[in-house]
Amino acid sequence: MNKARSRTLVALVGGAGFLAQTALADGLPTFAEAFYGVTIENVNVTQGKRGENAAVTFIINNFSYQDVFLQGISSDASSSGELFYKGAFGQGIVESGLPIMQAETLDLSSSHIGARLTDLHSRLLPGDHLTLKLHFRKGQIAISTHVSPQQLADPSRAP
Repeated sequence: MNKARSRTLVALVGGAGFLAQTALADGLPTFAEAFYGVTIENVNVTQGKRGENAAVTFIINNFSYQDVFLQGISSDASSSGELFYKGAFGQGIVESGLPIMQAETLDLSSSHIGARLTDLHSRLLPGDHLTLKLHFRKGQIAISTHVSPQQLADPSRAP
């Protein structure tokens, strides 16, 4: 068992009711002091060309004693980032952030909400590393993750 995983296990067992504080990327804990009871899992950034956007997906679980609000995302690999929603009338940018209530899970790989890095500084290739920052009202979490290939369209739907 690696050192980071054993610290997380100790925090869970000896935490006197508090949940461990972790952010997960690529299946490994990469940030040990986020918010009590908030976990970030399944972080994925897709490849992209310079000047274009890269899709970002992740899951936030809020097992804490309070609501948390995701205000935005950023990375040193892009000019900025944005949270967005898809509705019946197209896409819109989330200006005021996304609330994650107590005992709620927010999945940013769903079909109606998402995140992206905008205006990439350089090309992102599968296997590259980057640091993704999640900005909350009460602080930020930095997560190191890998870049993944873009998902190709389902070949059965090709014309």
